[in-house]
Amino acid sequence: MKILLINLESDEERLRFQSSQFEQLGLSFERIPAISSSDIPDSLYANESSSWQRKLRKAELACFLSHKKAWEAVSDSEIPILILEDDVVLSKDLNRVLKNIEDRLFLDHVSLEARSRKKLLGKKQYRLCESYFLRKLFQDRSGAAAYVLWPSGAKKLLKKYSEKGASLADAHITECNTLTSYQVVPALAIQIDQCENYNLKSPIQIKSAISIHAKPTSDGELFLHIGFKIKRMSAMFKQGLKFIRYLGRSEYIKIELGSNFK
Repeated sequence: MKILLINLESDEERLRFQSSQFEQLGLSFERIPAISSSDIPDSLYANESSSWQRKLRKAELACFLSHKKAWEAVSDSEIPILILEDDVVLSKDLNRVLKNIEDRLFLDHVSLEARSRKKLLGKKQYRLCESYFLRKLFQDRSGAAAYVLWPSGAKKLLKKYSEKGASLADAHITECNTLTSYQVVPALAIQIDQCENYNLKSPIQIKSAISIHAKPTSDGELFLHIGFKIKRMSAMFKQGLKFIRYLGRSEYIKIELGSNFK
């Protein structure tokens, strides 16, 4: 399976780590240059930053636009592609699981990631290979560091962007109601900042490009502030409806990691 790695030009240490990790996995990747905050002109930020439930930081918008570049690449292809962020730690079982995913044409999106948060999964599971399964993913709030995307799924994400604008990358995916999403269980990937939570040694020290920027506010912009509140309330209402809709055939569970990380 083709693999795209989103990486900032300045994050040389992360790129070295990924090159080493992929060498050990016997896999290769194609680097897709990430968009940085400094790449975003003020006019674009003004147009794109207020589409979601709160005002986006420039770094959050840059992250979203970087994923959008990857979605465009998938949309133009005829095959599913694995999209990774450059702070992801991967299981040594990745390759053999991917081989059992790529021919499943009924899918749009498969999350490989866990992040110490519960996800709403279907109770029915489909065997991929020994000890790995697919489960329907109804609700996810766990980042966008590792996921397989089909051209059909990429087109749906891009269509949502054209209609609703930018948001957090992971929120955009989970809030795309037309997307047919599944989760690999147990997970094959975590972000480096989650290593301690899963009793793994962090391979490198990292600092989030997003967290170092203060959150922008809509103070003094009354109508914008009210609009954000309405969007948040609407999103919460839709999440509640989803939970009720799938009650009885789904469950909130914390995704565990596969055993082959060390």
